[in-house]
Amino acid sequence: MKKCGFIFSFLVMELAAIAQLQPYNKAYIWRGFQHQWTYNHRCNRLGDYVQFNSGTPISVHTSGTGSGSDSTYYTSFYTYVATPDVVFKEGEASIKIKAKENHLVVMEDTVYVPAEDWLKGKSDYVTLINGFDLRSDRAADKIQLLRFSLEDGGYNPKTNKVWFIVSVSLVLNCQSLECNELNNRVDYDLDLHYLVVGLNKGQAAATDQLFTRGYTWDKKGEISSSPKDKSISGDATPFFPEATVGIKSFSYILNEAHWLLEISNKLTPGIYDARWGTMKVSIDLLFKEWQDGMRGSGVAPLESIFAKRRKGWAIMDMNTVLLQFKKAKIKYQENTGKMYWKATHGSADTDRAKEIYDIPYE
Repeated sequence: MKKCGFIFSFLVMELAAIAQLQPYNKAYIWRGFQHQWTYNHRCNRLGDYVQFNSGTPISVHTSGTGSGSDSTYYTSFYTYVATPDVVFKEGEASIKIKAKENHLVVMEDTVYVPAEDWLKGKSDYVTLINGFDLRSDRAADKIQLLRFSLEDGGYNPKTNKVWFIVSVSLVLNCQSLECNELNNRVDYDLDLHYLVVGLNKGQAAATDQLFTRGYTWDKKGEISSSPKDKSISGDATPFFPEATVGIKSFSYILNEAHWLLEISNKLTPGIYDARWGTMKVSIDLLFKEWQDGMRGSGVAPLESIFAKRRKGWAIMDMNTVLLQFKKAKIKYQENTGKMYWKATHGSADTDRAKEIYDIPYE
């Protein structure tokens, strides 16, 4: 009985300590999204991200098709974390993408984040992708290659800033009857949302793990979602009783520019074994070009008549990170929604292409 009373008192003290944390000890970590239209389109706007906003968390999904109206069905995935073992700082890097269609665009930039006293002098700084918003300024294109990546940096005491590297690679093209052959310009804006995690070795740990998936498809056999069970091995010494996961990079490489019907980069945590510092995870990477019944969609029966199938292949990857803590409150959450886009020619940079969900905050 005395042992049970001791354990109860210990848990109460631990929970009380977590409840007294500062805002910079709390964050929402993005774990990807699932997005689907009822028939395939060029990508006018696509995005999903989460923000904590110092206690007013929101989950945001963006969607805009090419020249056809359609409904969007989506699910956003994220994790609430409160821990005294690390500090968090969120933000976004805005990138202007200007190129020619069917040309590889590779952009790399160093982001400098002013460091408050609580962010200074940590032994390690891990940077996670907390979502993205990719939107056309001119006309929609198809995706052939899309890769977003954040590389860890450090703290510079001379400038009093934390730095990390943003890397973006894209190939976009149109190649459709509805495209303007005289205009082969790619003109997009990208907001890449990030979350800096500052930690000291021994108090917390971070371990990367890359996962891949590849497949081909034809015009007859429909591709379906196929989550894969994997494992991430972190630190077993010292002992870290709590853990969660985040995303550092993800990519889609296609044989040619394809219409988009469905896309996913869902990361789902499973059982965490603190004795060995390992976590089971489910990885759902998907790019889907067509599905049965998309022609004559009930949402847009006239426009969807022109939807076509094209065979191809896809190679995808996701670089994940296992975050381990000595003390933490962790809660996995998701938000499922539906949007309708009334197509217009040109930019989808409008609030009509954005849905904001207020996350219930504890």
